[in-house]
Amino acid sequence: MIRTRLTITAGLLLAAVGIFGGWIIFKNFPATGEVSYTMQLGSDTRAVTRLGPDPRLRTGEGYQEVLEGPIYFDVRIMPWQQRAKIEIEYQEIDRTLNRIGGKVADPWQFDLRLPVETIDLSGGWKRATFISDLAPLLAPKNSYRFLIDTTGGTGQVMLIRSITITAS
Repeated sequence: MIRTRLTITAGLLLAAVGIFGGWIIFKNFPATGEVSYTMQLGSDTRAVTRLGPDPRLRTGEGYQEVLEGPIYFDVRIMPWQQRAKIEIEYQEIDRTLNRIGGKVADPWQFDLRLPVETIDLSGGWKRATFISDLAPLLAPKNSYRFLIDTTGGTGQVMLIRSITITAS
């Protein structure tokens, strides 16, 4: 009788450990192979840093003003992922969004890309989509640096409402 209870208890514990292990694997290895991160403008998260450097930016209500370019951010991407899609929602007031690219060499060499798609949204906002191959990019500790290239004179601004990075 006691032996049967111990066997059942051991079996239940093993099943619970197996279920918990499967849940951990499922949370860390998404079934679709894609992971999306949305930047919290003005603050760092575990996966995506805030835009920088600070003197080139100003935080508004629901957006960030780009006062001077270029600006950059870092994102942690798993080593088996090969491509990053970056979607940026922005409004060009006096400053123009040109290209976005990942860092390929020190000290500041980037593989800048033109958008593959730009969509006009309501209220003068736009959404641009950029695709970056991760293989040639530098990734110390799986952290990739991306640069956002803009043009405009001193005091001219561009607003950024959101940045989403999808790694696959």
